[in-house]
Amino acid sequence: MLSRERGSSAGRRLLFPFLAVFSIIVSTILLFSSRSDVGSTGGTQTTVMDSFVLPLTLLSLPLRGSEQALKNARERKLIFRENQKLKEEIIALSDVRMRADVLALKIKRYEEMLEADPGIDIPFRRIPARLVSENDGPFARSALLNAGTKSGVKTGYAVMTEHGLYGHIIAAGRRSSRALQLQDINSRIAVLTPRTEARAILIGTNGTRPVLSFIRDKADWRDGDIVMTSGDEGVLPQGLPIGVVRKSQDNQFFVDLYSDDSLKDWVYVFSFTPILPPETDEAVGNITPETLPEGELDDAAAQGRATAEAGEN
Repeated sequence: MLSRERGSSAGRRLLFPFLAVFSIIVSTILLFSSRSDVGSTGGTQTTVMDSFVLPLTLLSLPLRGSEQALKNARERKLIFRENQKLKEEIIALSDVRMRADVLALKIKRYEEMLEADPGIDIPFRRIPARLVSENDGPFARSALLNAGTKSGVKTGYAVMTEHGLYGHIIAAGRRSSRALQLQDINSRIAVLTPRTEARAILIGTNGTRPVLSFIRDKADWRDGDIVMTSGDEGVLPQGLPIGVVRKSQDNQFFVDLYSDDSLKDWVYVFSFTPILPPETDEAVGNITPETLPEGELDDAAAQGRATAEAGEN
């Protein structure tokens, strides 16, 4: 083993002087050929240069191979670091997933003990649809979908991209529907931030970023807060991701949408059944002003006022 290493090192020491002498000879020949008469030595110079193309190409192969090997080594090192980072993220997410499963189990048990309706707003059914921008429509920012009532789409359903909320359905035909984007000036969405549960109304501006409005004085909104639907208006389910809050220099809150202004081909329509009023929910035995006998309406109103006053006291 030692003799082989000595032989290889001796061979390298002999190779370098040979390459140096060979390069000097080639440079000398090219120098003298360039100083000669162009008419008499033009063909000779071309022949000499052609004869050295193959040797120079062969000599450059090890250098190119070394450069490629160095590049591959750097790429492998970068891939290794990224792989390590992904493994750390997977471990962290596994811990979060485990804690979430435990909390979900506890919540389920509490709901069973209290006989409470869980009321999970985020639907499980998603209706895929192709999206086409609408330039000549009645709204500044709307789009057409190739799915309608035949596919289960109804007015008011949420339209989602793979990143977040895109808008909601405002008109549904049998085979097509129209979605109003969050950026449209006619869009009004009730939102909240999970950090403090502060509420606001997300209003479109016909620009790229809608604005948060109707914010209470004591509401805690900050730059970087996550925004999602609150479901307070009873039209959209609660918890749909929307974007991130950005505060301007004049203390106005804008939202950078997860579903940005880039072109989109496919979206999902989320089916959602809002809480219906008892008058339309197959109610039985409801008392209304029309069903009360004469004279009992005033008594019911007086009893209601008395109950309210007692509660205040």
